[in-house]
Amino acid sequence: MSINHEIITNKNNLPVNIFSFSAQNLDRYIPKHWHQNTELLFCIEGSLRVWEGSSEYLLRSNDVIVINPNQIHATQSPKKNLILVIQFPLDFMKMISAGEYNRSWLFNVNTLEKSLKSKLIFEYLNNLVKEVNCESSDSVENNLKKMANVYNLLAQLVITSVIEVDDAIIKKNDKNLNHLSKVVTYINENYKREISLDDVSAEFNYSKEYFSRYFKKYLGINFTDYVNAIRLDDAFKRLINSDQKLLEISLDVGFVNYRNFYNLFKKTYQVSPREYRKLYQKK
Repeated sequence: MSINHEIITNKNNLPVNIFSFSAQNLDRYIPKHWHQNTELLFCIEGSLRVWEGSSEYLLRSNDVIVINPNQIHATQSPKKNLILVIQFPLDFMKMISAGEYNRSWLFNVNTLEKSLKSKLIFEYLNNLVKEVNCESSDSVENNLKKMANVYNLLAQLVITSVIEVDDAIIKKNDKNLNHLSKVVTYINENYKREISLDDVSAEFNYSKEYFSRYFKKYLGINFTDYVNAIRLDDAFKRLINSDQKLLEISLDVGFVNYRNFYNLFKKTYQVSPREYRKLYQKK
């Protein structure tokens, strides 16, 4: 996944996306991105590393975090896990809150920082885990049970886990992310060639110094690390899904030489690209 503004579409007939996933490629880093959906992550088994803004968290069994709309985040699975994901579209949240959500209040849920006040939240989450993973998951009866638990879950979150926000600050942040979306689209389309901070700042009529500060402030990562994260993600997918030579991979995704690719891969995954490919092929 490129680092970008992600557009999420519902994959079922429900007004929210509910699914579980288990990490297939351990340690794979899902780069920073943002979207308008509110995303709840519930760690059922194992662990999940989550970056939100400039903060890093390691979710373990029974930990819950809610990522509000347009919050830049990333994830990585350091070990085998099972994660429940619920994505609430912004229009849905505005509808059920009479327009107040993301204007007057947001959720404040992170069990690593503060315990949940209602045990009912875990009850509804565990009900959803069962319903998502049962054989008749998409039956009419089961879909109704899912939505009953979703509404009960949201009611408990609203009662116990919201914070007031300033509408003006949210609008300013959304405006900045709209500008940033154009920048990251340009980078996503050009990362395979040599691309510099000077190139991108000039493309969008920013001074190099201002653009560097702006970029780091809103993505929580400097420009060079950002571009290399995109390149590394592309290289990772090629490494496990093809027989392409490692040198070719490194050059095709924009690294100036194999050594740069090797060093970054080993720093991120703690093994060399060749060793990772061998480990993956043994699975």
